[in-house]
Order: sequence, then C-alpha cells, then structure tokens
Amino acid sequence: MKKTSLLISFFFLLLATELHAQRYGTAAGFRGGRGGIGFTVQQRIFPKTTVEGMLVFDLDQIAFTSLYEFHRPLVFFKSFNYYIGGGMHIGHLQNNGVFGGFDGLFGVEYKLPIFPMLLSIDAKPAFHLNHPKSVEFQAGFSMRYVIVTHKQLRKRKKRKERAKRKEEKEKRKAERQEENKDKNIFERIFKKGESKDKKDDKKKDKKKSDKDKEEKKNIFDNIFKKKEKKSVD
Repeated sequence: MKKTSLLISFFFLLLATELHAQRYGTAAGFRGGRGGIGFTVQQRIFPKTTVEGMLVFDLDQIAFTSLYEFHRPLVFFKSFNYYIGGGMHIGHLQNNGVFGGFDGLFGVEYKLPIFPMLLSIDAKPAFHLNHPKSVEFQAGFSMRYVIVTHKQLRKRKKRKERAKRKEEKEKRKAERQEENKDKNIFERIFKKGESKDKKDDKKKDKKKSDKDKEEKKNIFDNIFKKKEKKSVD
C-alpha cells in the first residue's frame, strides 16, 4: 500500500513540473528491442508534444506505428524528459495477413550535451486485432540523430515573425494608400462642385452687373432726353 502511494505521489510530482524546452525539432534513428528492430522518426509539433513514427521488422512480421506523445522533464534533470502517449499500428504477419491495433507508450529520453543525439528507452504495450496475440508487451531502446535543432527552430520562428510583421506593415501601407486615394477622389469631386458653384456665382454677378449698367444707362438716357426736350421748348 505504501509503495503504491509513493508511486502515485511520484507520478503526480512529475506531472506538476514545467516542461523543459526540448532541444530539438526533428530527430531520426534506429530502434531495437522486444518487438523487433527498425527505424524511428520523432517530430515536435507543439512545445510539449511530438509525433513519432516507427517502422519495425521482426522474424515473421513488419509493422508501422504512429504515436502522439506528451513530454515533460524529470525532476532535477534538465537533459532528461519522460514522455507518455498512445497511437495505432498496422502490419503484416507471415501466414496470417494484415493486422492492426492500438498502442500505449511510456518512455524516458536523454539529450547528449555535446553531440546532437537522443537516447531513449520505452515500454509500449500493443493491443492487436487479427493477430494470434491479442496483447503484446514491447520494450525498446532508440538512438536518434537530431536533424533540426532547437536553435534552427528559433531562427525559423524569428524569420516567420519578421515576415509576418513585414506583411502586416505592407498591408497597413496599402490600406492607407487606398484611403488617401478615396480621399483624393472625394476632394476632386468636391472641388469640381465648388468650382462649378463659383462659376455660376460669377455668371450671376456678371448678369447682375450688366443689368445694373443697363439700368444706369437707361436712367442716364432718360435724363438726357428730358433735358434735350426742355432745351427745344
């Protein structure tokens, strides 16, 4: 009972720790152990998760397994991560044909401090369909070479961020240009209307001025005619 309580407490202590940044993005290599030997590729998709593909050969079968894994650090050991996950597999068994099934996974991995290498051991129970063994407990050792490092990932992220900022800047610039274009069109239309109004006002003023001149001329002519008539009388 005490041992069980200690194990449960230790498990929850591991879950409570924060994830130490995985020092790789893509790693590939070899796997061997109970269940066969073959190849493994691990790809980080989120800060705490990876996907892994295994192609394993045994004496009488071949199988491909796809796994989704959650990584967390072991307490006080930054270079060690433990990971848990699960997935599915499909394969071919000699004299029995195609089989499939589901997998669980628990493992511990160590990133070498100098070389771009990952070492890991894991336990992988497999639950088969259309297979003589309905349940098979597999364990293995993997050695992977880090193809894409953490540093390369950060550079890629920074490049993407810079490209995104540049794209947003260009987008804002284009929007401002479009706004200025619409504003200029509006101003031109407004100025045309204003200019037309001014022309109309000038025409009105000219007509009024001509009318005033005509009226003054008529008044002057009438006065002159009156004087001329008086002088004749």
